[in-house]
Amino acid sequence: MSRSTGHEQGASRRHGTQRVLGACGALGVAAGLTITGIAVSGPAHAATTTKLAYTCSAPAIGLTFSDPWSVSVQTDYPATAPAGASFTSTHFDASVTAGDDAATQFRALAVNSWSGSVKFSYAVSGAVASPGDRSSTLTVPTTTLPATGPVVTEAKGAAAPEHAGDKPGTATVTAGDFKASLTTDSGVPVEIDCTLAAGQDATVASVDVTAASPSSSTSPSSSPSSTSATTGPPIITDGGTSNGNDTGILIGAGVAAAGVAVLGAGAARRLRVGRK
Repeated sequence: MSRSTGHEQGASRRHGTQRVLGACGALGVAAGLTITGIAVSGPAHAATTTKLAYTCSAPAIGLTFSDPWSVSVQTDYPATAPAGASFTSTHFDASVTAGDDAATQFRALAVNSWSGSVKFSYAVSGAVASPGDRSSTLTVPTTTLPATGPVVTEAKGAAAPEHAGDKPGTATVTAGDFKASLTTDSGVPVEIDCTLAAGQDATVASVDVTAASPSSSTSPSSSPSSTSATTGPPIITDGGTSNGNDTGILIGAGVAAAGVAVLGAGAARRLRVGRK
């Protein structure tokens, strides 16, 4: 074997060692982070769908409808929020099904498709900093009206951020009226006004506002002793601690170090065997 070949093999082994040790470190750190619970997920959102009845008309083109329209409102406000914290829904969507007589009249007008927007009104009350009326503009993509069967239009949008009140309670979101501004495939504008039918619960979301976590404060302590304290490695006892996460962090760090040591030792053994 030539000297240059031996040098190349040595360099290859060193690069291989670096790659193995890098992988070992990544695995060990990942294990430690999993055990210590450093990765924290966001607040859970509660997806809800509320089906409501509406009375609709299109007065600008002289259409009136007797059959009720059905609207399913979908949101995912969080189930809970701390007092004083912000919260919102990642979407505020409405699936609108026209009444039977409306579908018949639109077909008679040779409406094949439409697109546009829906201005959807809603209100937020209860444990919020600024209760009151809101509105969201929902987008209606090009929607084909079928030759038979229900005419369903999907409108998608977002809700405005809310700020929970400073006291525990319940923040309630209720649907209101809406207005659709559509343009047909032939370029004819269609304005559809829809009023929430009376006698139904229009709640689309309820957020439980909980007491805010008390802020940590340190009480004045006595003058420190003139004797300097001797520091050393942390001691884990069988008893409980004032902070349950301390033990988990120490264990996670230990597991991370152990993972690096064990996998690194295995890599070293493989390299030694390879040199023989």
